Amino acid sequence: MDKNRVLALSDGVIAIIMTIMVLELKTPVSGGWQGLLDNKFILISYVVSFTGTYYFWTVHHELFKYFKVVPINSVWLNAVYLLMLSLLPFTTSWVGEHLMAAPAEFSYAVNFLLITLATLWLEVGIRQEFERKGQPLPIAVKRTSKSLKWTVCVNVVCCALTFLWAPIGLISVMVMLVVWIANSVVRSRQSVEEGG
Repeated sequence: MDKNRVLALSDGVIAIIMTIMVLELKTPVSGGWQGLLDNKFILISYVVSFTGTYYFWTVHHELFKYFKVVPINSVWLNAVYLLMLSLLPFTTSWVGEHLMAAPAEFSYAVNFLLITLATLWLEVGIRQEFERKGQPLPIAVKRTSKSLKWTVCVNVVCCALTFLWAPIGLISVMVMLVVWIANSVVRSRQSVEEGG
């Protein structure tokens, strides 16, 4: 399938996901600062999820830039990726309203785990395509794979820990996002310095 069609669909779905998340935000009952403070966890979960969605969107584009034509297996892997992302407005709203509830936190952490796994599966599809063509795998794809595998391991542990202390789900996602974004900035600077 033509890469531009796959990316257009993906971009549209991701834009809708981000829009749904912002539409879930309710205006505070009062006009004072206390009204905003009463909604702090809803706002925090929104910012974390928006940032996570944006990060996964950048990784998605990074992975797909190596295709001219997307093989059918990667088209279906992309559908799984979008399905996992599309659950994020639901889990974001739930965790924002029930920060101390283990089921909400567990679901939120599992949602990010599933998004990460779906992204990793996309990377595997790209890796297989390079192997099929006998081409060397780009360094950026290797780095992405390593980062995603590390994230899966950490996320599995954090999912289990939500039953001991519920807020670890949201906190672990926040920490992982900070690490991912910092790592992206460092890699981007290295790429510029190397002339890539």
